[in-house]
Amino acid sequence: MKSQVFKALLHFLYTYSLPYDADTDTNMIQHLLVAADQYAIEGLIMKCENMLIEKISLDVVLGFLKCAERHNFNKLKDACLEMVVQHENFIELVLTEEYNVMIQEFPSLLVDLRARIIRS
Repeated sequence: MKSQVFKALLHFLYTYSLPYDADTDTNMIQHLLVAADQYAIEGLIMKCENMLIEKISLDVVLGFLKCAERHNFNKLKDACLEMVVQHENFIELVLTEEYNVMIQEFPSLLVDLRARIIRS
C-alpha cells in the first residue's frame, strides 16, 4: 500500500473525512477503496464508491469497471455497466483496445454486458 493511501486511510479513521487532496484524484480513490475493502472499513468503502460513481466518464469507466469486477464492488460495477450499455457510449467504447483487453481479462463482464443490453 502506498504511503499516501495509508495516510488517507488513517485520516479517515480519525476524522471520518478524506484529506482535501484525496477526493479529486480518481486513482487515489480507487487505491483507497481497495485498502478500505482489505481492512473492512464499510464507511470508507461506501464513501469511495460514491465518489467514483460521481466521477464516471467515458475516459475512466472501463478502468473503474475493471477495479469493481476485480474487487467485487457491486454498486460501482452497476453504475459503470449502466454507462457502458448506453448506445452511443457502447459503440465508442467497444472500438477501444482497453475494452478488448478488459473482456479478455474479465470474460464474465461480457456476459453482464450482454444481459444489460438485452434488458435495455
